[in-house]
Amino acid sequence: MTLISVIIPTRNEESRLAACLTSVHALFAAAELAFEVIVVDADSHDQTLNIARSFNATCLHSAIASRGAQFALGVQQSRGQHLLFLHADCVLSANSSADLKQLQDFLRDETAQIAKFSVHFDSANWRYKMMDRISQFDSLLSSFGDQGILLRRSFLIRHQLLQAIPLFEDVELFRRARRYSQIRILPITVRTSTRRFERLGFFRTHLRNAMLIGLYVCGLHPEKLRNFYYRSGA
Repeated sequence: MTLISVIIPTRNEESRLAACLTSVHALFAAAELAFEVIVVDADSHDQTLNIARSFNATCLHSAIASRGAQFALGVQQSRGQHLLFLHADCVLSANSSADLKQLQDFLRDETAQIAKFSVHFDSANWRYKMMDRISQFDSLLSSFGDQGILLRRSFLIRHQLLQAIPLFEDVELFRRARRYSQIRILPITVRTSTRRFERLGFFRTHLRNAMLIGLYVCGLHPEKLRNFYYRSGA
């Protein structure tokens, strides 16, 4: 039976992690899929690790608070033939048995290498509804880690898709993956938080992200971009 390793990087996520892990257990139980959960924590000083252990997750410590490095450590310690990179503020769900079947079919299909899920932001505002629709397409500006990234371990390793960089590990992973495979979009819903957009403002956040991605693609080092990203209120 295929084993899926769900890898979740954390740092002080006590208010969100339980909902995420509850949804992971519910989804894979409904789909009758075997899975393991690996939480890679970067020095949380709240109840994050206690919550993770209450869900029987394997807990690892990362000396670096960087999703790229945390995902890389999780991959090293995982056992699954498929990997799911998931953020701690994401909640998974399926709307129908047909959605579950598409997930099962993807895992069985040996030609299927990588997929992302369908985003649903936790807001009724029209701006976020528009983003929900845009996420149904794959592009440099519409595919990100907060949609969940499901892929074959062999595909990840063979093409060195995951880079332990301090920012845009998801953008880089998708960029590399597109050279070898179509990014499939599965109907599993990822309900994710608008917290990042609310801090800086919806339009300012998009303008900043687009500018930073452009600078990254042009070759500016991720460490410099990370410093600006967090200084700007991320």
